[in-house]
Amino acid sequence: DSVLVSKNKYEPVYGFGHFATSMTNKAEFLRIRTISSKKRGRSNSNDGANNLLELTPNHLVYVQGKQQPVSAASIKIGDELVIVSFSEEKGRQERSQGAVTVGVVTSIQTVWRHDGAVAPFTPSGKIVANGIQSSCFATIQKGQCDNNSIVLEGKYRIPFATYHKVGILFESPHRLLCHWFNTNLCMQYFDSYNERGMSHWVELPMKWFIWLLEQPVVLSVPILIMMVAVWSVINVFEMLLIMIQFYGSCIVIASFIVGLFVCMIIIMPNTRNGWRIQSRRAPKK
Repeated sequence: DSVLVSKNKYEPVYGFGHFATSMTNKAEFLRIRTISSKKRGRSNSNDGANNLLELTPNHLVYVQGKQQPVSAASIKIGDELVIVSFSEEKGRQERSQGAVTVGVVTSIQTVWRHDGAVAPFTPSGKIVANGIQSSCFATIQKGQCDNNSIVLEGKYRIPFATYHKVGILFESPHRLLCHWFNTNLCMQYFDSYNERGMSHWVELPMKWFIWLLEQPVVLSVPILIMMVAVWSVINVFEMLLIMIQFYGSCIVIASFIVGLFVCMIIIMPNTRNGWRIQSRRAPKK
């Protein structure tokens, strides 16, 4: 299925981090209600309507004026959330009239539910739920989620590292197999869930990552650097696939030619110098 992720943009759901139709134990959710205001896009039938969103406290939501999403637990009454809406009057053809507005939070309630929960993944890591733009990811550090930053030993924040960015990087292998290649490995390794509905792909790395963040910096930092290096290589390969899909193979071939030309420019002067040295040492006849 395809879902709305931003204004006039739909993306397919390639997997789930959590998929449970029912839960034996009640789970905590936040019920956030907003009212649209400060219209920034074109008008449509949904402007001024109330938007209601239920999500876990650690889940990430986009707030007006912030580049990265924040945890739902950090949202307060009066905060402005990003609302993405579209006209439903004339069906799918009218979705191009979608608007981006600001929704002011009017109430926040804590509710306990046991009727199931889902956490879908999209290629961009974004999803619009009940008109409110959210992230597909969540924080895993309680008490350290005000600005979505990753914290080592409970006090050292990693610059520019947020759970949304790390989530997108971590999901690179999942996207490659399930979204781009759609292989059988996707069903075998990524679409299996435990008794609580959490994906096995998410569960084990999450436990290990929580343990790593609690270790001394001298241990956690080198391991994190190696992890980022490996996952970055996979992510670069994914970006090449995106370039091929949207821009065609011509841009990849052109990049290869340019790279080859640059290498020739670097190598040829050294070769000429070698020839000159050899000609000077040659004996005269």
